[in-house]
Amino acid sequence: MSTDDATRTTTVLPLADPTVPGGADIDAAASVPDNAPAADASGDAPAPAAPLGAPRVRWAGIVWGLVLAGVASAAVWMTSSPAGVDGLVDTARGVTPGMLVAVAPLTLGGLVLVTGLVGLLRRAQRRSIRRNGQSA
Repeated sequence: MSTDDATRTTTVLPLADPTVPGGADIDAAASVPDNAPAADASGDAPAPAAPLGAPRVRWAGIVWGLVLAGVASAAVWMTSSPAGVDGLVDTARGVTPGMLVAVAPLTLGGLVLVTGLVGLLRRAQRRSIRRNGQSA
């Protein structure tokens, strides 16, 4: 918060009760917040600059959500039985530096693959929006 925002004060006045005879007229600008858009001469709020299109699909959230759900499901499946846990412990004890060197690039490649898939989906979405004449 800047110092200008901290020192700015807004006076809030009670609105007149229309049922009370002789209720005080309150200036409409007094009840408008400081950050509200300016009204035009007719008193109406300004219209948006461009019409809003349909909301776009957030492919990254969907794809990464599916990937993480798959990893979580595999982990639950592997650890759901005592034999699975024992096998996982035996595998973890038998990890060698060579296995780590082999698994690290495979993991990085998987992350790059998912990121590339998300990029392709977004590109296809943009192309579809341009083809249909909508704005993104």
